[in-house]
Amino acid sequence: MNKFRLIFIFLILISCSNKNTDFLLEEIQKKVFILDESSSFNIKSSSFFSNLSNKENFSFLNINNNSLVIYEDSIPKIIKLEVEGANGVGNLNTFTSHKILPDNTVALVQSQMGKVFLLSKKGKVLNKFELFNINDRKSFYSFPYNSINNPIIYLDNRLYFTESLVKYFGNYKDVPLVRELSIIDGKTKNIFSLPKVYEENFWGALFKYNLSISKTTNDQQFLISLPISTNLYKIDFKGNILKEIECKSKFIDNIEPMNNDKLYGNKNIADWKKINSYSLTSSDYNSIIFDKFNKLYYRVVYLRPDLDKYISGDRKPDFSIIVLDEKFNVLGEQKFDSNTFSNNFILVSKEGLAIARKDLYEQDNDKLTFSIFKLIK
Repeated sequence: MNKFRLIFIFLILISCSNKNTDFLLEEIQKKVFILDESSSFNIKSSSFFSNLSNKENFSFLNINNNSLVIYEDSIPKIIKLEVEGANGVGNLNTFTSHKILPDNTVALVQSQMGKVFLLSKKGKVLNKFELFNINDRKSFYSFPYNSINNPIIYLDNRLYFTESLVKYFGNYKDVPLVRELSIIDGKTKNIFSLPKVYEENFWGALFKYNLSISKTTNDQQFLISLPISTNLYKIDFKGNILKEIECKSKFIDNIEPMNNDKLYGNKNIADWKKINSYSLTSSDYNSIIFDKFNKLYYRVVYLRPDLDKYISGDRKPDFSIIVLDEKFNVLGEQKFDSNTFSNNFILVSKEGLAIARKDLYEQDNDKLTFSIFKLIK
């Protein structure tokens, strides 16, 4: 009798340990936006956002004609942004990012100018803040580097954005990689720097040093994802690490450094062909995205090609998405083909996780199409 009871308990434990294998991201619908003739698929800053009436809209920056494009219905509203003058914000580029704030003002981060502009939805400059003097190279060590997968965060009149290194250093302790900016008084402070693991080895091209940050269900905490770490880091507003959360992809092994010389990339003898080859064939963790509507987290993993594919010219990575619940339990992971889906155009909407369709744009470049995914048991 005891023997059968033990077998029964064992089967229950196996069942519990495998309970997440039935979870998948499944496509439930498509969302289509009509593009004007100046727009393209090469969008670097985009988001879904809710207006004052809580209706969800869609926006992106069009660097081809220096404009902010907003869809409040099926017809795009194009707000041309001035380059110079009282309302001048400079030329938009692939490093420019934006955030539509709850009061419908627009935060525009111009990395190459070292400035943040606060705009009305008509493009009028309401305020501007200087992050650093772009002409004084010794005054800054990093610059804002946000993306669609790693957007600007807004909380209580404060913007939070990630930054990229200007060059390699031996010690990253005081180099800001997550910056807080008050849009009330313009004061800034560093929230998070690269942990010690980056000081011990050389990890390849600088994008291997770009972290990702997201909100959590707790408005006093953030979640950090590092390209080279299988763990996620829960931090407070002071940058203190509160918890490390295991979140390893089933598609890649542990990430190994390129070598144990932490300053390799700074040396005159640095072999940049070798550095780039290593970096673009070594898989990494791209970003962490918070879904406030479903209280889920999505960790995007870049599954980079092997050396033979890289040499042949096939350098675009496929990707997977690890899904975690609000308690940071891993629910599952799904792989995506980068010929079909865009690995750097992933957004959260009220309907679900929106991933841009590269293949459909190539068939009809007048339309921007998203596949909408939900976690379905």
